[in-house]
Amino acid sequence: FVIALFDNMYGGGNFTKRMITVFYEELLKWAIEDEQIFVICKEKKPDNIARLTSIGYLVSEAIQTNRFIRLDNVLGRFPSDASHGADMAIGIGISSAVDEAVIAGTRGIHCDIPGDKTHKYYQWGHEKIVFDDIGRLIVALKQYKNDQESNPGLGDWSSHIDELDPFRDGRS
Repeated sequence: FVIALFDNMYGGGNFTKRMITVFYEELLKWAIEDEQIFVICKEKKPDNIARLTSIGYLVSEAIQTNRFIRLDNVLGRFPSDASHGADMAIGIGISSAVDEAVIAGTRGIHCDIPGDKTHKYYQWGHEKIVFDDIGRLIVALKQYKNDQESNPGLGDWSSHIDELDPFRDGRS
């Protein structure tokens, strides 16, 4: 089960370092425990994960599994570099990278840690395309990974794809 992961900046905006740390702790623990999980991570900036020193041991352990890949040259790469062929794209926050992955054909979920319930994505699919709780997101992903029919709407943007990309001409 391949996850394209798009992280976000922290410390000066909507995200605290603690929020991002908790997100990575939960996701990395799952990826380390489950040998069927493969994560391709496209960081927002090249040193985002390195600055999360309290989870350095988890990052190292995940990398040693050969199932957690951090893309290099992240500033010059498109989201599709991580999401092409992925089963699910996950972004920390309301992530334009997830939107781009969805337009390119990947299922996608926003993990809106700050929980901006006024965003239209909550109306489109709370706990389908946007989650405000990492624990519930991981539970939903585990369930979907094990039985896709158990939650066929998870990460499914088909009813809103025209709103994301009205031209649908492959030039998103």
